[in-house]
Amino acid sequence: MSAGPRPAVIVFCRAPVPGRTKTRLSPAYPPEQAAALGVAMLLDVTAALSSGELELSAAVARAEDRGPVAALVPPDCAVAVQSDGDLGQRMRNAIRRGLGDGHPAVALVGSDCPEVTVDLVGAAFTALKDDADLVISPSGDGGYSLIAAASDIGPVFEGIAWSTARVIDMTRAAAAAADLRMVELGPLNDVDRAEDVARLAGDSLRPSAAAVRTRAVATALAARDRDWHSQVESANHPSLYSRFDEEVACRSTSTRARRAERHSRSCRA
Repeated sequence: MSAGPRPAVIVFCRAPVPGRTKTRLSPAYPPEQAAALGVAMLLDVTAALSSGELELSAAVARAEDRGPVAALVPPDCAVAVQSDGDLGQRMRNAIRRGLGDGHPAVALVGSDCPEVTVDLVGAAFTALKDDADLVISPSGDGGYSLIAAASDIGPVFEGIAWSTARVIDMTRAAAAAADLRMVELGPLNDVDRAEDVARLAGDSLRPSAAAVRTRAVATALAARDRDWHSQVESANHPSLYSRFDEEVACRSTSTRARRAERHSRSCRA
């Protein structure tokens, strides 16, 4: 007898390519180092959430990010492309798509939250079973790092000033106005600023099963170690880097080819 569809957890991410990921870490950390941290975080998040009780997938911001991200996530982690629209529209559509696929509940988490645990996501799904309409885990910057729902919760994604310190307060107000019962779990920090890297580096001496790769990379970067690159590869595993680099190279080649073709067409016109 089939147990039925599992709850789904979707990791919102972009390919950790230098210059496009974790740009707010600049100028403290140059693009190559920020990207290395992005690789570590994506590895940690997807490893932490790879559970037989959950259906894990990733959602990338651009179609060309699918290959580089697929090279880093577990083999059974599907990689889809987010819908168009602002962040709220993309999150709402991801939840609706997951529910439409038959999952009883859907959680979204950012790839820049390396300390996420399967227990935290499980607590969100338990709260939904206990009649919560939505569940969030606040981040330390006025936003939230995780949101989960078992039905369409569109109003909480409308009229929100995304990427500001007002996100969580506006979300609370939107939920209350729509008569939606919102449960808040404990905080889940994201990594956006140089001080976040320093915090993770400082925590590296504290025994923890969470964010092992990210802590190792953060420690190497925060120490301004000249040999940071080899330490990062050791933490993230060199074979993953080779597959990732191949995918990025393929993406770059395809992008250049498309640009050349557009240029050729414009010249012929």
